[in-house]
Amino acid sequence: MHRAKPGSGAKETNNVDTKITLDQRPRHVSSIRPDQGYLVAFSTSADQFAFDNGIFSKVLAEEIRRPQQNIADAMKRVSDRVAMAKAASFQKPTFDYGLQGQPPCFVSCDPSSGNRFYDCANCPWMRIIPAGKGMIGSPVSEPGRGKDEAAQQAAVIARDFAMGVYEVTVAEWTACVRDGGCPKLSTWAADNPNPLIPATSISHDDALSFLGWLSRQSGRAYRLPSDTEWEYASRAGASSAFPWGDSITPSEANYDHTARYQGSPTSPYRGYPEAVSGYPPNSFGLYQMQGNVWEWTSQCLDAACRNRAVRGGSFESVPAALRSANRFGVAPTKRRDDVGLRVARDLEPDEAGVGG
Repeated sequence: MHRAKPGSGAKETNNVDTKITLDQRPRHVSSIRPDQGYLVAFSTSADQFAFDNGIFSKVLAEEIRRPQQNIADAMKRVSDRVAMAKAASFQKPTFDYGLQGQPPCFVSCDPSSGNRFYDCANCPWMRIIPAGKGMIGSPVSEPGRGKDEAAQQAAVIARDFAMGVYEVTVAEWTACVRDGGCPKLSTWAADNPNPLIPATSISHDDALSFLGWLSRQSGRAYRLPSDTEWEYASRAGASSAFPWGDSITPSEANYDHTARYQGSPTSPYRGYPEAVSGYPPNSFGLYQMQGNVWEWTSQCLDAACRNRAVRGGSFESVPAALRSANRFGVAPTKRRDDVGLRVARDLEPDEAGVGG
């Protein structure tokens, strides 16, 4: 068994049961190729214990044999699985890396994984959402339109920002809980132990606790998306009711599939959240902006901020609730088993091309 020792350097503060170094520096070439760099994975952080041949080593050995993922994918999955493990003591893997360009693959690459990044071991995957102009709100003729929805109009996003590729997962939330940064909440993990299901029963106040923990872990200022940012990212350039068009089918999102929208087809009711990667992404590469779980935004819906806007609909929602313009008000302290979150943050000057 190892325990981390105090020290000055990041690598010296971690005693580990496994360390992997990928050194791709050229010996005879002065220029830097896009696939050069290094990655060092520590099985635990400076204040925790790790066991010889422990959970980190076991999970890592399994993940590096998994096809369709690069090194960054593998390390993220290792961190998530270790966070969910029912081990005698909690380990929080940490990474030190200087990879340039797209990370290399162990077996084969997932073609959909490009241009995404994360800032720490249990941080969510992020993508850069480009600045631009897009339509928000709904035309008065849109079926299912609510009285609180703005008339369709152009909105301008002046600067690029980063947004979660997926809804925050139960594995990411569990890492925060076990690190003392978040409350332990009821989740769907007992029914579905998949670490990629979304974290649920999260109040707005709980979400702020997670964002604070995430910011401390990563050194980046995480936040909730604004109401306009969320809709801009959800639409990904579309002006239709849904990002994919004006109709909906059960193959496009997780909602109450027994309900219809404009004569849409139906299927048996599922009644539970699915893996955050379970349906096709939108044109910005974001998954399940529609359905699965409602997502918190920073928007207040009244002067006293007694209700905050959640967006996107959930596995319990009728299809009209999944329209990009739709919003729903929830008290900041309320916890619902169909509400989660997706994170956002501003880009810093040193992050030019971070996702490329």
